[in-house]
Amino acid sequence: MRKILLFPLTAIYCLVYYLWDLYWKIIPSQKVSSRVISVGNIAVGGTGKTSLVEYIASRLKTADIETAIAARGYKRPASSSMVICDFKNYDWESCGDEAAALARSLEGVKIYVDSNKTVAAIKASNDGNDVIIIDDGFQHRRLERDLDIVCINDENPFGNRLLLPSGILREPIKSLQRADALVVFVENNNIDISGLKLLVGRPVFKARKKIVSVETHKNESIDLEGKRVAGFCGIANPDSFYNTLVNTGANIAFFKKYRDHYIYKGEDIRRLIELMETGNAETAVTTLKDYVKTEKIWPHDKKLCYIKINVAIDRENEFIKLIKNE
Repeated sequence: MRKILLFPLTAIYCLVYYLWDLYWKIIPSQKVSSRVISVGNIAVGGTGKTSLVEYIASRLKTADIETAIAARGYKRPASSSMVICDFKNYDWESCGDEAAALARSLEGVKIYVDSNKTVAAIKASNDGNDVIIIDDGFQHRRLERDLDIVCINDENPFGNRLLLPSGILREPIKSLQRADALVVFVENNNIDISGLKLLVGRPVFKARKKIVSVETHKNESIDLEGKRVAGFCGIANPDSFYNTLVNTGANIAFFKKYRDHYIYKGEDIRRLIELMETGNAETAVTTLKDYVKTEKIWPHDKKLCYIKINVAIDRENEFIKLIKNE
């Protein structure tokens, strides 16, 4: 019933999309001197793109390729036009939670944050970076890119195949033909993705998120197996984080979900502490994206940690050659 009621809005969205698509087929995109890699998606919700951005930046940096990230800083409270954050200097209120999480994870990689990602990319290019990764860049066609990578979640990649708001798609499935490669995040590595390759005619890679460690506010690694914990997160796909928490072997006292990019207030923290004490939880566990927003307002006498995630990609050598343009 809800889909039927929303269908008129979807029809309007569809019309606007096709006008937008036509516009960018006519208007040339902005070119920068650096190589540009876009990582994005065509569906709303968690598809693993930020994890993939971190993976690509890390691999390029390891290869001594000067790399920067351009991001919008979605829902950042501060309104400053341009912010550059890095491993030693990040403030989520200025740069946004995803950019802050990336900065904390990537030593030696700068994140350029601006509401206009093209402006951020131009600045990063002028600063001498060899490669610029555009976070959530598939729809940002104002900027010309050399490699377009689209992330897909294997659980429900296209929903009901309708555009917003009746469905979950930002663009029609046929827009994947603009992509140079697809990365499908899977829970089960035995899933067959050959149908996707036939659908889009592009290289398709499987990726899995894996637990690297569980880190405390003191940057110490701890083992959660057998420990009673309280989980919480404010991300697009909270069930994915819940499954990750289960995989640590922890005994989950409770799990609290907040909306994506949620801005935590003192009252939220007090409520979480109450639930921890009621459930006899030893520590609270969250994502890095949520940790950067709560670490400064979390009581020092209560334990808080985050799960550090990495990405494993099948046919990794082939993928590395692709991002390095070899």
